[in-house]
Formats: sequence, C-alpha cells, structure tokens
Amino acid sequence: MSRSLGLGRSTHLDESDDLPTDFHYRAAAETLSFLDSLGTERAFLWGHSDGAVIAAIIGFTAPERVDALILEAFHYYRIKPGSREFF
Repeated sequence: MSRSLGLGRSTHLDESDDLPTDFHYRAAAETLSFLDSLGTERAFLWGHSDGAVIAAIIGFTAPERVDALILEAFHYYRIKPGSREFF
C-alpha cells in the first residue's frame, strides 16, 4: 500500500497510526542528540506544528541549549480535528 508524503516528504500518518503519548518528548531528546553529534552547543530553533511543540519542550527542558525559539502553529494535542478540512 502506497502512503502519501507529509510535510518535508515525511511519511504521512493516518489517525489510526498510534504514536506514543510522549512522542514530542522523544523527538526533543533526539533533536538534542542530533545537535550533540554536530557539536552544536546552542541553537536557534524554528518549529511548525509538532515541530513547534518539540522546540518548546527543548526550550523549557534545556534552556541553556537555546538562543531563540520561533513557534508557528503551536498546538498541545496531537489530534487536530480543526485542521482536517484545511488539509
């Protein structure tokens, strides 16, 4: 079965796809690990939608790693019924 691509050519998730409830926190830890692998101590983070949540988590869990945050279309819940018609 072929799946459509999401933003940034990522695999599109259906509502039936289960993500762990802490997936934003896991992505934040992965992002910090990625920055570590690059030798980047501090960064400007710009996130959209889930990326904004992940950037915000980094901002409040590792503020010493962040120079600035730009948060677009920030949301708290992973299921966004209000966005369905738009997409």
